[in-house]
Amino acid sequence: MVNRFVLDWDDSFTENDRHALFFDLAKNLCISPLLVGDEPVGVLVLGEARSSTREAFGPDKLKLVNAISDQAASALRRATFHEQLEQSFVQTVLALAKAMDARDTYTQDHSQRMTAITDELCRKLGIDEEQNQIIRLAAALHDIGKIGVPDEILRKPGPLTIQEWDLMKRHPKIGLALSRL
Repeated sequence: MVNRFVLDWDDSFTENDRHALFFDLAKNLCISPLLVGDEPVGVLVLGEARSSTREAFGPDKLKLVNAISDQAASALRRATFHEQLEQSFVQTVLALAKAMDARDTYTQDHSQRMTAITDELCRKLGIDEEQNQIIRLAAALHDIGKIGVPDEILRKPGPLTIQEWDLMKRHPKIGLALSRL
Protein backbone atom coordinates (compact mmCIF):
# COMPACT_ATOMS: atom_id res chain seq x y z
CA MET A 1 0.00 0.00 0.00
CA VAL A 2 1.20 3.53 -0.77
CA ASN A 3 1.66 5.85 2.19
CA ARG A 4 2.50 9.53 2.02
CA PHE A 5 4.62 11.27 4.59
CA VAL A 6 4.20 14.97 5.22
CA LEU A 7 6.52 16.90 7.48
CA ASP A 8 5.46 20.04 9.33
CA TRP A 9 7.57 22.22 7.04
CA ASP A 10 5.87 20.98 3.84
CA ASP A 11 4.91 24.13 1.85
CA SER A 12 2.38 22.36 -0.37
CA PHE A 13 -0.43 22.90 2.17
CA THR A 14 -2.36 26.12 2.70
CA GLU A 15 -2.84 27.56 6.17
CA ASN A 16 -6.38 26.08 6.24
CA ASP A 17 -5.00 22.65 5.24
CA ARG A 18 -2.34 22.86 7.97
CA HIS A 19 -4.98 23.74 10.57
CA ALA A 20 -7.36 20.98 9.39
CA LEU A 21 -4.53 18.42 9.57
CA PHE A 22 -3.53 19.52 13.12
CA PHE A 23 -0.01 20.60 12.14
CA ASP A 24 0.04 22.65 15.33
CA LEU A 25 -0.05 19.33 17.24
CA ALA A 26 1.60 16.84 14.89
CA LYS A 27 5.13 17.18 13.58
CA ASN A 28 4.75 14.29 11.13
CA LEU A 29 1.78 12.85 9.33
CA CYS A 30 1.19 9.55 7.61
CA ILE A 31 -1.69 9.61 5.13
CA SER A 32 -2.83 6.17 4.06
CA PRO A 33 -5.61 5.47 1.54
CA LEU A 34 -8.40 3.13 2.60
CA LEU A 35 -8.91 0.76 -0.33
CA VAL A 36 -11.24 -2.13 -0.97
CA GLY A 37 -9.62 -3.80 -3.95
CA ASP A 38 -8.79 -0.83 -6.15
CA GLU A 39 -11.72 1.27 -4.92
CA PRO A 40 -10.89 4.10 -2.52
CA VAL A 41 -13.35 4.33 0.39
CA GLY A 42 -11.55 6.84 2.62
CA VAL A 43 -8.28 8.10 4.01
CA LEU A 44 -6.55 7.38 7.30
CA VAL A 45 -4.47 10.26 8.67
CA LEU A 46 -2.11 9.53 11.55
CA GLY A 47 0.00 12.19 13.22
CA GLU A 48 2.98 12.03 15.51
CA ALA A 49 4.34 14.83 17.68
CA ARG A 50 7.95 13.63 17.45
CA SER A 51 10.78 15.76 16.23
CA SER A 52 11.25 15.71 12.47
CA THR A 53 14.84 14.53 12.97
CA ARG A 54 13.60 11.10 14.10
CA GLU A 55 12.03 8.55 11.84
CA ALA A 56 8.37 8.88 12.76
CA PHE A 57 6.96 6.10 10.63
CA GLY A 58 9.50 3.33 10.18
CA PRO A 59 8.87 -0.06 8.52
CA ASP A 60 7.26 -1.63 11.59
CA LYS A 61 4.91 1.30 12.07
CA LEU A 62 4.06 1.25 8.36
CA LYS A 63 3.04 -2.40 8.65
CA LEU A 64 0.76 -1.43 11.52
CA VAL A 65 -0.62 1.56 9.56
CA ASN A 66 -1.33 -0.72 6.59
CA ALA A 67 -3.05 -3.29 8.80
CA ILE A 68 -5.18 -0.58 10.43
CA SER A 69 -6.00 0.88 6.99
CA ASP A 70 -7.06 -2.53 5.70
CA GLN A 71 -9.29 -3.14 8.73
CA ALA A 72 -10.82 0.34 8.55
CA ALA A 73 -11.54 -0.06 4.81
CA SER A 74 -13.13 -3.44 5.43
CA ALA A 75 -15.28 -2.04 8.24
CA LEU A 76 -16.46 0.83 6.02
CA ARG A 77 -17.34 -1.61 3.24
CA ARG A 78 -19.30 -3.87 5.63
CA ALA A 79 -21.18 -0.85 6.98
CA THR A 80 -22.09 0.17 3.42
CA PHE A 81 -23.28 -3.35 2.58
CA HIS A 82 -25.33 -3.46 5.78
CA GLU A 83 -26.97 -0.13 4.93
CA GLN A 84 -27.76 -1.31 1.38
CA LEU A 85 -29.23 -4.56 2.71
CA GLU A 86 -31.40 -2.65 5.17
CA GLN A 87 -32.65 -0.32 2.42
CA SER A 88 -33.47 -3.33 0.25
CA PHE A 89 -35.41 -4.90 3.13
CA VAL A 90 -37.42 -1.71 3.68
CA GLN A 91 -38.21 -1.46 -0.05
CA THR A 92 -39.39 -5.09 -0.06
CA VAL A 93 -41.68 -4.47 2.92
CA LEU A 94 -43.14 -1.38 1.28
CA ALA A 95 -43.71 -3.25 -1.99
CA LEU A 96 -45.50 -6.00 -0.08
CA ALA A 97 -47.70 -3.42 1.66
CA LYS A 98 -48.54 -1.80 -1.70
CA ALA A 99 -49.42 -5.20 -3.12
CA MET A 100 -51.80 -5.77 -0.20
CA ASP A 101 -53.39 -2.35 -0.67
CA ALA A 102 -53.87 -3.09 -4.37
CA ARG A 103 -55.65 -6.33 -3.52
CA ASP A 104 -58.14 -4.64 -1.20
CA THR A 105 -59.69 -1.86 -3.28
CA TYR A 106 -61.94 -0.73 -0.41
CA THR A 107 -58.96 0.28 1.75
CA GLN A 108 -56.65 1.32 -1.12
CA ASP A 109 -53.53 3.15 0.16
CA HIS A 110 -54.61 2.34 3.72
CA SER A 111 -51.14 1.05 4.68
CA GLN A 112 -49.48 4.21 3.34
CA ARG A 113 -51.90 6.40 5.30
CA MET A 114 -51.33 4.36 8.47
CA THR A 115 -47.57 4.62 8.00
CA ALA A 116 -47.75 8.41 7.59
CA ILE A 117 -49.99 8.81 10.66
CA THR A 118 -47.73 6.51 12.69
CA ASP A 119 -44.62 8.44 11.63
CA GLU A 120 -46.18 11.77 12.64
CA LEU A 121 -47.30 10.34 15.98
CA CYS A 122 -43.84 8.90 16.69
CA ARG A 123 -42.24 12.27 15.98
CA LYS A 124 -44.69 14.07 18.29
CA LEU A 125 -43.96 11.52 21.02
CA GLY A 126 -40.20 12.00 20.58
CA ILE A 127 -39.52 8.39 19.60
CA ASP A 128 -36.00 7.97 18.22
CA GLU A 129 -35.53 7.34 14.49
CA GLU A 130 -34.45 3.69 14.85
CA GLN A 131 -37.56 2.77 16.85
CA ASN A 132 -39.71 4.91 14.56
CA GLN A 133 -38.45 2.94 11.55
CA ILE A 134 -39.54 -0.33 13.18
CA ILE A 135 -42.96 1.11 14.00
CA ARG A 136 -43.38 2.46 10.42
CA LEU A 137 -42.63 -1.00 9.01
CA ALA A 138 -45.14 -2.56 11.41
CA ALA A 139 -47.75 0.00 10.35
CA ALA A 140 -47.07 -0.73 6.67
CA LEU A 141 -47.56 -4.46 7.26
CA HIS A 142 -50.34 -4.38 9.85
CA ASP A 143 -52.88 -5.86 7.37
CA ILE A 144 -50.57 -8.45 5.80
CA GLY A 145 -52.85 -11.20 7.08
CA LYS A 146 -55.38 -10.21 4.43
CA ILE A 147 -53.31 -12.45 2.16
CA GLY A 148 -55.35 -15.29 3.67
CA VAL A 149 -58.72 -13.63 2.99
CA PRO A 150 -60.37 -14.68 -0.30
CA ASP A 151 -60.64 -12.01 -3.02
CA GLU A 152 -64.43 -12.37 -3.21
CA ILE A 153 -64.61 -11.15 0.40
CA LEU A 154 -61.94 -8.45 0.09
CA ARG A 155 -63.46 -7.07 -3.09
CA LYS A 156 -67.12 -7.58 -2.28
CA PRO A 157 -68.97 -4.39 -3.23
CA GLY A 158 -71.70 -4.67 -0.61
CA PRO A 159 -71.89 -5.48 3.09
CA LEU A 160 -70.26 -8.68 4.36
CA THR A 161 -72.28 -11.52 5.84
CA ILE A 162 -71.58 -12.67 9.40
CA GLN A 163 -69.56 -15.61 8.06
CA GLU A 164 -67.57 -13.31 5.76
CA TRP A 165 -66.86 -10.94 8.69
CA ASP A 166 -65.66 -13.92 10.71
CA LEU A 167 -63.19 -14.73 7.92
CA MET A 168 -62.12 -11.08 7.65
CA LYS A 169 -61.55 -10.87 11.42
CA ARG A 170 -59.01 -13.70 11.15
CA HIS A 171 -56.54 -11.57 9.20
CA PRO A 172 -54.60 -10.39 12.33
CA LYS A 173 -54.01 -14.03 13.36
CA ILE A 174 -52.95 -14.89 9.81
CA GLY A 175 -50.53 -11.94 9.85
CA LEU A 176 -49.09 -13.12 13.17
CA ALA A 177 -48.62 -16.62 11.76
CA LEU A 178 -46.85 -15.15 8.71
CA SER A 179 -44.53 -13.12 10.95
CA ARG A 180 -43.35 -16.33 12.62
CA LEU A 181 -42.31 -18.03 9.37
